[in-house]
Amino acid sequence: METLKIKTRKERDVVDITDAVNKALKRHPPRGEIVHLFVKHTTAALTTVPLRSTDGLDIMGVMEATVHHPSHPRDGVGGNSHYMTRLPAAIVAAHIGASLALPVRRGRLSLGRFQKAVLLEFEGPGTREVVVISE
Repeated sequence: METLKIKTRKERDVVDITDAVNKALKRHPPRGEIVHLFVKHTTAALTTVPLRSTDGLDIMGVMEATVHHPSHPRDGVGGNSHYMTRLPAAIVAAHIGASLALPVRRGRLSLGRFQKAVLLEFEGPGTREVVVISE
């Protein structure tokens, strides 16, 4: 088991942790074919995504998509929608998840061609801890 320190740069950030996890697997070779990751923060999450240079912005854009609900007639706006600009960070992070199980082959993550393991930050910047548990 190893704990990685991942620095985020912005309030809402996408950080590719694939290389850091692979380096941890090299230092602590897994006995099996699965690695478990866990982020020790309520306002960050882990997932896999196809990631290119601008995709981080796209991912956060989706996560911050406007949530709307119909207005009530008593609001005096004739059925227009009201918009909430952002869900609380802990709610978004909980929806995505704090843990991730990934396949390992020959001591490295076995991901798809464009797939990356990422930490999603929803209340940064800061230093986040990701626990890597190899079986």
